[in-house]
Amino acid sequence: MAVAHGASAFAKDRMFEQSDYYVAPICKTCGTIAIPANSKTYGTSVYRKARCPSCKTSEVVETEIPYSTKRLVQMAQGMHIKLKMNVVPKST
Repeated sequence: MAVAHGASAFAKDRMFEQSDYYVAPICKTCGTIAIPANSKTYGTSVYRKARCPSCKTSEVVETEIPYSTKRLVQMAQGMHIKLKMNVVPKST
């Protein structure tokens, strides 16, 4: 049993954390990827905080997802398919 747990942790480390780890702002209201407050490409947002383009709110949660998942969601949005992500803030 311990070997199986070690293999899954190794796979997660190699395929997510060492490969295409991405922190995305996800809207708590509608579940879509929000516009980040700061971007290396576009600089600082005029709103100075992350903002959802769909519902126009700033209630977002920073969520760790693979970058390939972000690209998949954006490609689906380009075809007018909405993929909703249910997020829960981390409890500290």
